[in-house]
Order: sequence, then C-alpha cells, then structure tokens
Amino acid sequence: MMSISLGVAGWAANLDFASIPSDIADATKLRILDVVGVCVSGRRSAVGAAIEKVARTYVTASETRAFAPAGATRFPLFNAFANGTLAAALDYDDTHNSTVIHPSSPAICAVLALAGDRPATGRELIASVAAGVEACCRIGMAAPGEFHRRGLHPTGVLGVFASTIAAARFLGLDPVRTQHAIGIAASFGAGIMQAWLDGSDVRFCHTGFAASSGVLAAQLAAAGVTGPTESLEGKFGIFRTHLQGEAAVDPSVICDGIGQRWESRNVSFKPYPTAHVTHSFIDAALHLRRLEAFQSDEIVGIVCPVAEYMVALVCEPAEERRNPRTVGSARISLPHIIAEALVFGEIGPRSFSEERRSDPRVRALAERTAYQIDPDAPGRERYKGWVQIRLRDGRVLERVEEHNLGSPQKPLGEAALREKFLVNVEGVIGAVEAERMADLVLSLDRQDDTLSIITFLSALNPTRREGEEIQDA
Repeated sequence: MMSISLGVAGWAANLDFASIPSDIADATKLRILDVVGVCVSGRRSAVGAAIEKVARTYVTASETRAFAPAGATRFPLFNAFANGTLAAALDYDDTHNSTVIHPSSPAICAVLALAGDRPATGRELIASVAAGVEACCRIGMAAPGEFHRRGLHPTGVLGVFASTIAAARFLGLDPVRTQHAIGIAASFGAGIMQAWLDGSDVRFCHTGFAASSGVLAAQLAAAGVTGPTESLEGKFGIFRTHLQGEAAVDPSVICDGIGQRWESRNVSFKPYPTAHVTHSFIDAALHLRRLEAFQSDEIVGIVCPVAEYMVALVCEPAEERRNPRTVGSARISLPHIIAEALVFGEIGPRSFSEERRSDPRVRALAERTAYQIDPDAPGRERYKGWVQIRLRDGRVLERVEEHNLGSPQKPLGEAALREKFLVNVEGVIGAVEAERMADLVLSLDRQDDTLSIITFLSALNPTRREGEEIQDA
C-alpha cells in the first residue's frame, strides 16, 4: 500500500500549471502579492528590526539577486527564515480557516528564497506555491484543532510541509525524492504555544523556521538524503508523536480527491493585522459604531459570545488579554482589539502602537469587555463574530457577522488586495514602482523568467544600491 507522503509527493511533483484551476492560479498570484507586501511591512515591527540586525551578519552587496527585505544575502536558508518571520510579524498573512494554519507564507518565502538562483517561469513558481499550500491544508485537515488543543502551533508543526513541497516542486524533485523531503521535514515540525501566553516574539519566528526548514529538507533530499516513508501516518510519524492520547486524526483525508477538490479554496486573506478569528468581531464592532455613532465612554459593557476553541487563542489568560504587554500580544487579544476598534474606529497599520495600547479609553473599555461561550457557534471552518454592546442609556446594540471578511463567502477582491500591498510597501518604493510591481506579480503566469522577477522584487531590499534603476521584467 502506497504511503500517504508518497501520494502527496507524486501529486505535487507531477502537478502541471495547465491542470491548476484558474481560480486557484489567480488566488496563488494574489497570495504571492500579499505575502511580499506583508514581508516588507513586517520590517516595521520590533521583531522585524531584530531580524534586520541579524541579517547584517549575512549581508552581501546589493547586486545579490534575491527578494530579501531584511537584507540581501547569499544564503537562501536565511532569506527564507527572515522573510517567513517578517510575513508573520504583523499577524497579517492569510489563514486556512479550519486548521488556523498560515500555509502561504512558508511556501512562498521558501520558493522566493530559491528563485534567484534557478531559472524558471512564473508558471513554475505558481504551480510550486499552489502545491505547497494545498498539501499543507490537506495535512492539517487530518487533525483540525488537535494541535492547538495540545499547546502546539499548527503553522510551526505543519507549515514546514507547505515550504518543503513547494521547494521540492520548484527544484524539480521526482516523487520519490519529494517523499524523502517530506520525511526529512517531519523532523523539523515544532512550535510550542507558550509565547501566546506572554506575547513574546518567537511565535512570529515559527513561520520563518517552517520556511527555512522546508528549503533545507528539499535541498537535502535533492542531494540524496533519505527520510522516513511514513513520516505522516507512521507509528512514530508526526500525528502519533505530536497528538498522543485521544485525538481525532484521519490521515486518509490528505490524499482523498487531491487534484480534484482544492482545500486551499478555504484559505482566507486578512483585511486586519490581527489573529484571524477576531476579524468578524472587528467587522461587527465597527458596523455598530458606524451605524449608531456612539462614543466609547457611553459603553457600559461589551460581551462577545465566542466559539469554545477561540478562548485559548484570543480570550485567555484574561489579564494579559485585557492589558497586553506587547504589540504581539495586543494583536491576539480580543478585548483589546474590540476596545481599540471602538475608540479609534479602525484596525489597521496605525493600530497597536504604544500610544494606542496605553490610551486610557482603550484600557478602560478592554476591562469592560467580556466573553461567553456561544453554544451554537460553528466549527473552525467559519469564523463567526458576535458583539453585544450595552450603552449608558440602556440600549443594547448587537451585531452578528457569520463570515470573516476575506473568506470565500465574503471575499476580498483583487482591488482590495492590491491596495493592501500598496499600503504595505508605501515608503519603501515609490507609488509608480509599486504599481508596476503589483502588475508584474499579477501577471506571473505570463512571465518566462523568474530571475528577472526576483531582480525586480529586490527593489524592496534595504541594501539596494542608491540610485539603482529596476528594469521592467
């Protein structure tokens, strides 16, 4: 009987661009544009500044052909790590709803780290990323929610399969070598969620670890290193070692209908730089604020009925969530996010600054924000948001958002994602150049030379030569 990893490997290795549905190809181009933008924007974070400092120990001349906003280097492994971390640094990269995995950033950052040294077409790049994202979503669907329940970060544990499969596909590995790469990658899968309790920065590095580990796993397999053939479902495979005890695990879903039914259609883009499960709550709160035009000091209390699984992600520990000590903690704190949204009327690039986090109106309102379990909440496949606001005059305002903005049921279109990209790269390159860059990424399927694309993207690197002109790809 063929192992599950070989089944995935055979599908990915043989995936041809022509066999990818047009909506998946278009979504993949948007994912690449989105991740490039959030990588650049991530440099503005505290962890981004730290990554840039580390990058200086690797930095090379600006003619290095690489997309490396933390600093151009000769080391694809470091570029993959740095870009993956930057992509996660603002909690702004996309999410697979059912598993809460961030699959696109590891896959894209791995492939972009390799693309500067290997001639390939834009279609090859799209196919590689699409394979990695789809495979990662399917692997996650074997045990949705089970990693979180055990204090493990699904992106940290399973994101390495997105990057490995994308990198293996991009490097042209055959099914057997790709299977070995998956086996090697399983030994890298790790990511404890202790950082979610205190807001420490390492949680952002989980995506970076996944991206760089995938590059290394694919390169090792290409060089002849072997990995276990049943690294997913085996006796000591990743599900049994990480999910010991009673766990709902069904590895058979990984290959079921692969290539015919695309699970990655259920990946949501992010309109807000916060934990994805908070987005529908933000939409509900902002809707009520616009509709009723109340002031935050008129609010007596707020209740957010939530799905039980959301509690550990964005509601507890209660004191940290009401009074987040770090920017990272604020981005995953439902009471703070709702309070800041209602005080300032937005959640966006200016949110979560020290000034806003310490604003007495925000702090007071967060203290008056509570949660309760919604017994009728949907499963993880749908992020329902429900906000109840009690005002001093006795009115109770209520709003339910059944789907998060950016989900398949409530999509963010190309125009919105293009605008998100332009805002994220603002101040790094000029407006005209940013528009040209967006045009280039969104026409990847018509680009015959990935090397020139990467050269163009290197305009976003801080080590680019002063006055250097980027030529049209």
